[in-house]
Amino acid sequence: MLVEISERGFAHYESPTREPTLPCSIDPQQAHGRNMNLDLSSLRSVIAAAEHGSFRQAATALNLKQSALSRRIRHLEEQIGVSLFERSSGGVRLTPAGESMAHASRRLFAEIDDMVAASRLVDRGEAGVVKIGFGLGVSTSKLRTVLAEYIKTFPGIRLNVTEQSRSRLITVLGSGELDVAIVAGQARQHNGPSMSLWSERIVAAVSIRHPLSTSDAIDWSELKDETFLLSQRDPGSDLRNIILKKLSSPGDGPNIETWDVSNENVLGMVEAGLHVSVHCESWTSLAYTGVRFRELRDASGPSHITFTACWEEHNRNPALARFLETLRQTHHPTTLT
Repeated sequence: MLVEISERGFAHYESPTREPTLPCSIDPQQAHGRNMNLDLSSLRSVIAAAEHGSFRQAATALNLKQSALSRRIRHLEEQIGVSLFERSSGGVRLTPAGESMAHASRRLFAEIDDMVAASRLVDRGEAGVVKIGFGLGVSTSKLRTVLAEYIKTFPGIRLNVTEQSRSRLITVLGSGELDVAIVAGQARQHNGPSMSLWSERIVAAVSIRHPLSTSDAIDWSELKDETFLLSQRDPGSDLRNIILKKLSSPGDGPNIETWDVSNENVLGMVEAGLHVSVHCESWTSLAYTGVRFRELRDASGPSHITFTACWEEHNRNPALARFLETLRQTHHPTTLT
């Protein structure tokens, strides 16, 4: 028996030749191999008649004429080739086949209710999947807080989270493999919409043997003769730009070395006492006994680096829209483009 979904019914069956109406009993062989059109109204009629034990009472409950309900059930019996009810002057009673049909129909309607409810949740952005990528330099502690709040608020959303370099994130964002990317600094390679999120203070990392390690805060000017060591990995380029902006002058610039190593290894070299480095404030949670982190400031106050969320304009994922709205409301972004 071939089953197809139809707009007006649950299962769509079409018979090449219509069988004549069976006057009394139904021969299952007459329905074997046929395509039929089962609509949900017939199944609802079966359930109502089974619950009331009467076609008349079932018709009243469904706001139908008794004759219309009787025709529905009879037509269904003809289609499937079995008798669903035993009829008598005292009412109707399900046959064993009818018991099976009524039980399956109730289960079907429960699944349909679940399907409709799930679809509405997805449409409202309260269910579905959000694919989130974050850069290697993103404040993991802050991001954990953001994601935890979102999961708590929308338990029906499933998060798919990945950590990659900023350039890779922008690439996969454009191909649709990600819904949103969160990076440290500005997403200069991204041409779509973006939103500034939280910011973190910039701190200097110096060896405990460095004279400035005992200071409560360090002025940028006190580092003009130092050799800086940065990772080439995110957010190294943004930190380098900050150093250049703070310490460059006509004909003179800071001494900056960039290595293709992790930020952890950079701090290990700082601990050796040959370099100083700058990092996001979140890195101060790392335990390096030979390193001290000190706030960097100048006449305008502490220096900061902003974290950015970016996405594609054409992305219509309702769960993404809900996630972005959560970011706007919870973290008070400073700019929106």
